[in-house]
Amino acid sequence: GGVSDRLVSFVDFAPTVLSLAGVPIPAHMQGRAFLGRAEAPERRALFLIRDRMAERYDIVRGVRTKNFQYLRNFMPHLSWSQYVSYTEKMPTMQVWRRLAEERRLSGPAARYFRPRKPVEELYDVKRDPFQIRNLAGRPEAAGVLEKLRSELRKFQIESRDLGLLPEYEIERRSVGTTPYEMGRDPLLNPVKRLLEAADKANACDPARVPELKKLLRDPDAAVRFWGAVGFVALGTKARRAEKELSSALGDSSPVVRVCAAEALCACGRKDIGLPALLDALGHRSPFVRLRAMNALDRLGKWTAEIRSAVAKAAMKSRKNPQVASYLSRMIEYTPKRHE
Repeated sequence: GGVSDRLVSFVDFAPTVLSLAGVPIPAHMQGRAFLGRAEAPERRALFLIRDRMAERYDIVRGVRTKNFQYLRNFMPHLSWSQYVSYTEKMPTMQVWRRLAEERRLSGPAARYFRPRKPVEELYDVKRDPFQIRNLAGRPEAAGVLEKLRSELRKFQIESRDLGLLPEYEIERRSVGTTPYEMGRDPLLNPVKRLLEAADKANACDPARVPELKKLLRDPDAAVRFWGAVGFVALGTKARRAEKELSSALGDSSPVVRVCAAEALCACGRKDIGLPALLDALGHRSPFVRLRAMNALDRLGKWTAEIRSAVAKAAMKSRKNPQVASYLSRMIEYTPKRHE
């Protein structure tokens, strides 16, 4: 019947149950008991993650303390309101989206439907519990922002965060082992380099074009992926890299090819970008097909050629049946969004 205001992470539940039952907590458990005989000191901070949401790709990392929540959006060029079929079945979401399409929303309710997100978000959760006023970029919050930004980066490096690797690369690099073990290898999961590449990609700054071009030439496919993501984020301003993006259509990594194709389509070269996206719909990996479907969904009105290719993109996957099912969902509902 008590109430606790301490910071609790999901991984704390298992050791807490063991603590209450009087069972020794295994040393390998990362959680901290918050009740019982083995109650541990309170956490100073929690680390938060968000990756692919059903059929939609996104990458968010965060830190929560007693007073603040910091979020780092690694796909700031994508909206908060990406269409997720499960969520869109909810009556409230249906009304909310309809009001957004009718341009009848304002204030915080309308913010969710903005086409882009800020790269960083910082909220004073004591004064602003609903996280409405983003303090990132405000001089008075600079100290807190820098501190939490550094803590998150340190955590990502120390925990060997796999989230900056595309899922296709995680699967490919884990052959013969597990993603966990693969992630310990700094050559297979170069977290520091990927963070640096993501910083350049997320700047969404045309002045970074030379740096993004360099990323596209990197020996590591995951680094090249972030270079291509940076050009997707630039939209029409990526035209200065048309030659490099065209070359990337022949990249050895299919996820790099998909991102380069999307960037070319976004900057007005659908004639060369679209065929590569349609080709990706026939790839053996559901991760690649799903990523291509996401890119095609962002293109706008579909042609008969796109509809025909999408109709044939369904697949069965013994290794990744859930991903294949998400692909099937998109194949079912996405054409209706482009009528």
